[in-house]
Amino acid sequence: MGTTQATWWQKVALFGPGLALAATSVGAGDLVSTLEGAGSFGMGLVWIAVVGVVIKYVLTEASGRLQLSSPTTLMAKIASIHIGFAWLFLVAVVAMTTLYGAGLGSVAALALEMMIPGLPAVPTTIAIILISGAIVYVGKYDFFEKYMVGFSVVMFLGVVVIAIFAAGAMEEPATIVETLTISIPGGSFPAALAMIGGIGGSATIAIYAYWVRDKGWTDIAYLTRMRKDAAVSYAAILVFVLSLSTVGTALVFGTGLTISGNAELEALGAPLQELFGQFVRVTFFVTFFVVVFSSIVGGFNGFCYMLADCIRVVRRIPDDQADEYIAPKRPFFTAVLAFQVLAPLVIMFAGRPVQLVLAYAISGAFFLPLLVVAFLILLGRRRVSPELRNSKPVTVVLVMSLVLFGSLAISQTVGQLAG
Repeated sequence: MGTTQATWWQKVALFGPGLALAATSVGAGDLVSTLEGAGSFGMGLVWIAVVGVVIKYVLTEASGRLQLSSPTTLMAKIASIHIGFAWLFLVAVVAMTTLYGAGLGSVAALALEMMIPGLPAVPTTIAIILISGAIVYVGKYDFFEKYMVGFSVVMFLGVVVIAIFAAGAMEEPATIVETLTISIPGGSFPAALAMIGGIGGSATIAIYAYWVRDKGWTDIAYLTRMRKDAAVSYAAILVFVLSLSTVGTALVFGTGLTISGNAELEALGAPLQELFGQFVRVTFFVTFFVVVFSSIVGGFNGFCYMLADCIRVVRRIPDDQADEYIAPKRPFFTAVLAFQVLAPLVIMFAGRPVQLVLAYAISGAFFLPLLVVAFLILLGRRRVSPELRNSKPVTVVLVMSLVLFGSLAISQTVGQLAG
């Protein structure tokens, strides 16, 4: 028995960075937007999810290839274009890390409150943030990978089980097939763009390079393994989206119920319990909680790498000293983690100043276009090994991504400034 378990774990561990990416990048926003889209259009937006997964896979594979191109860190490579790029990423990462935990912590507390009514919101949020920080602090990458793989198994199995129950209870199961079309239903364009932008995250694509580095995948010999790892990640994300779309089509489509925010998710508890009993209802909210909690833990870990490395690079500290700054348990990494944990607590009691919220939104919007520009430049250089260089099809996808996400960034920024 022990040998079988070890062999199974060794196989799963081959895809550690990818499963960590999947567990981190799928968050409450994806859950809400997917259910909202399915509630309005049935399975009509699933093909958009497929497009989003393909695009984000290409970007993530590029992130992994860039890391395999040399031993230096991702941010050191970006700074080689111009130190100004590193400063832009530093500003963006600081803005994102400042509010990251506060927003997700409150959503995770809401998920717990759905299961345990009466929990005090603020103390629960504080506890979740502190526990998440403690989990990141106590272990190095191997430990982090194990619990992130565990989170991914729970959340993906949970949503698949709920989808099977929901589809089995449909009076008209043909609705799933009938609404599965390749078109943009009237009024669905904003939801379609949100789905493409949200699937697979944005900052997590850059973070993936650091997890690849810590995994020990250091050169071109690991290229095939890295590609399989990234493919497993986005296959899991696609299964999650398909399952959630099935749940939304089965329980929300045609009912008039609108899932426009985290609070409305609680309304699904009643039909779930009525149709399938308390077990399925609890499974849904446990899955919801794990989705959010894994995003907090993975984000805290990943942003520590990025923020610590951004600071190191702009201070022009040599690459041979990188591990003194970005390795878990080292003093500087721990200091950055402390900032990530304490900043959301301060923000919670400061009432989230409008300027910080605006900076968070704008930084997050422009992060991905900046990253795509870096991929186009760095992976197009002649000195990069031909096997790691961008192919023509990949270059086309990267350029299209730049246009798409750049347009979304400009649109979001204009909307934020106008609001």
